[in-house]
Amino acid sequence: QASSNFGVYENVYRRWVLNEDGFFTVPPYSHGPAYDLTALFDMGDVEPQPLEFESNLTLRDDGSPYKPIVEMSINNGTDWSLFPAATDILDGRAGVYLNPTTLPAPFLTAAKAGAARVRVTATLGSPIPLDLERWHGNAITGTLPPLVLDVSDVFMFKRVDETSIHHAGIASGTLQAEESDGTIQMHRWLVDRMARHHKTTPADGLATLELAGTWTMLRPGDRLMNVRGPGVAADGWPQPMSSRGAVVRSIEGRFANDGKRGRTTTVRLAF
Repeated sequence: QASSNFGVYENVYRRWVLNEDGFFTVPPYSHGPAYDLTALFDMGDVEPQPLEFESNLTLRDDGSPYKPIVEMSINNGTDWSLFPAATDILDGRAGVYLNPTTLPAPFLTAAKAGAARVRVTATLGSPIPLDLERWHGNAITGTLPPLVLDVSDVFMFKRVDETSIHHAGIASGTLQAEESDGTIQMHRWLVDRMARHHKTTPADGLATLELAGTWTMLRPGDRLMNVRGPGVAADGWPQPMSSRGAVVRSIEGRFANDGKRGRTTTVRLAF
């Protein structure tokens, strides 16, 4: 501890990190590339950033979640065993600190030989929320500012990754986990909310909009602010249009059999 570099190397063999934000990529750590959060969360836009280990989704017999499990290997990850001493889960990043006064001799020997490994089984919360988006605006002339609704305390997505030590047990049914996928429920909630908003929107009149082709992006509840363009004909569209636009009430697609007119879409609007 008399070394002038002790502050730099005091955590050697003790602090093991995921390096999810790339902080330990540069010297003096030279830990290698940042952990691939994009692959872990199966999303294409997860930037490197600090996360924290949380309790497992896997449940004990009494229904409580397993705390983060810390294991060690002294043969390059071929065999694993529970770390036999106290550990601390780091705050502010995904990592663990091995805090006994003296590290276990076999582990320390393996670490000096480059054969020691540490494995943590825990939960990582995605920094990107489960998201569903409905088209909002006018497909012909532009969109409205997005309406963002936060229901993160209601709908959740939780899964045990296939790399987890618990995955096989959960797949076979010998272990239980608090997995959930609220995607379908959130979609139903969003559609229901739009339908209720549509019903409570005052309507002064109705208009029929004839569009050439099949307009699959339009949905009941969408709001159109203006209508113009080739292949567009509006019957009953008020001029000038109200600032609140018109709400799509119903949509009907037609597939002509005579080979002349082709596909058309009829949209019923309330304004």
